[in-house]
Amino acid sequence: MPFGNTHNQTKLKYTSDQEYPDLSQHNNYMAKVLTPAMYELLRKRQTPSGFTLDDVIQTGVDNPGLQSRLAYLVLRQNNHMAQVLTLDLYRELRKRATPSGFACHPFIMTVGCVAGDEETYEVFKELLDPVIQDRHGGYKTSDKHKTDLNPAHLKGGDDLDPNYVLSSRVRTGRSIRGFCLPPHCSRGERRAVEKLSIEALDSLGGDLKGTYYALKNMTDAEQQQLIDDHFLFDKPVSPLLLASGMGRDWPDGRGIWHNVNKTFLVWVNEEDHLRVISMQKGGNMKEVFNRFCTGLTKSDPLFSARSRGPQPLYNVSARSPLVSSQTCWLPIGQY
Repeated sequence: MPFGNTHNQTKLKYTSDQEYPDLSQHNNYMAKVLTPAMYELLRKRQTPSGFTLDDVIQTGVDNPGLQSRLAYLVLRQNNHMAQVLTLDLYRELRKRATPSGFACHPFIMTVGCVAGDEETYEVFKELLDPVIQDRHGGYKTSDKHKTDLNPAHLKGGDDLDPNYVLSSRVRTGRSIRGFCLPPHCSRGERRAVEKLSIEALDSLGGDLKGTYYALKNMTDAEQQQLIDDHFLFDKPVSPLLLASGMGRDWPDGRGIWHNVNKTFLVWVNEEDHLRVISMQKGGNMKEVFNRFCTGLTKSDPLFSARSRGPQPLYNVSARSPLVSSQTCWLPIGQY
């Protein structure tokens, strides 16, 4: 297995009570849902690639999140809000959120679980369905994520004041069917995703024609320059990512593809198989979104033709609006 908490047969020698994690001090979505009874129900299951319940929850076990009293004490500053906000009021308001997800809580509650492959969402649905619904403001198993890549439907976006808007970007994630997701993939799978991505993206032409740059072949200076220019991702240091296995074998199999003008970019094997980005200086979001839609419309079929299935993993399930390694990215959010 990719990393060392998955000796499931050995774990089954111990009772569920002996293996159940201590979540008494935890404040994340996984800890809100996972009970000893649910752990007992799910602990014997694994996906066809071998991803287990403990793989799903390990990042949430290792990263408990802030408790309400600590967060409340951090909030207690010398201002008018602090004169009104009591601990009891804070405990009540922190449970609420607007339909768009805006909340009183100043720290985004972490999700506390990841997916290792597409099947994770089905095999462990008793845990992941309520986590997704809670994290995404009531997104039910019967709901369907809506995608509209017609730039003509965008209203406005070409009139953002350049005195205030220095740059604009639109981005999304893509996962390729038939490959394990980054928390669980092997070195060979990661390299295969990289190879497939190079072949697909090399087929783009016109303004989208570009070049792939592997991280392992870059000098430190070249990497840092791309990071400073906000074109490139950095090595993960977040304990949330590291505990879920995202940083294994760094920088092997990772890289960036971009067009000549550096306005259309694809990150390969960062936190998803692909992170597709359209960006440019200034505030013309209409141009950015038009390029984003054009790029996806042209690149998605190229990946579909090379994936181990009929299409990339998106909009394939009522249960998950996108298939991603992170339940937070369904459709967008924090870990």
